[in-house]
Amino acid sequence: MVQEKKPQSITTGSVVPLDVDDTQSNLRDPFLGSTQQHPFATPENAEYWSNIYEGAKYEGRHRFDPACQWDAAEEKRLVRKLDMRIMAWVWIMFSSLDLIRRNVNRAVSDNMASAQQSFYKA
Repeated sequence: MVQEKKPQSITTGSVVPLDVDDTQSNLRDPFLGSTQQHPFATPENAEYWSNIYEGAKYEGRHRFDPACQWDAAEEKRLVRKLDMRIMAWVWIMFSSLDLIRRNVNRAVSDNMASAQQSFYKA
C-alpha cells in the first residue's frame, strides 16, 4: 500500500509541485513553472511585502506583481538562455586564462626572462 504525502499549508513554507501539462513530454519536472504556493499567494503577504518595498524605496518595486504566473516551457526557455550566456562567458574566460598560462610557460622554457633583463628592471 502506497501512502501519499499530504501537502502542508502555505504558512509552513512547504512547496508542493503542481502537475505539469502531459502534452509536453520534455517538461516532466513538476517543479518547473510557478506554483500556487508562492510566498505572495495570500493577499496579506503581498500587501505586507509591497509596503516593505515601497518604504525601502526598492529600485525594482514597480515590477512587483504577486499575481505573476509562468509555465514550465517559459521557465525552461529562460534557464537555457541564461545557461548559454553564462557558459559562453565561462568558456571565454577559461580560454583566456589557458592562453596566458601557455604564453608564460613558453617564455620561461625559452629563457626569455634571462635574455631580456628588462622584465625585472623597474
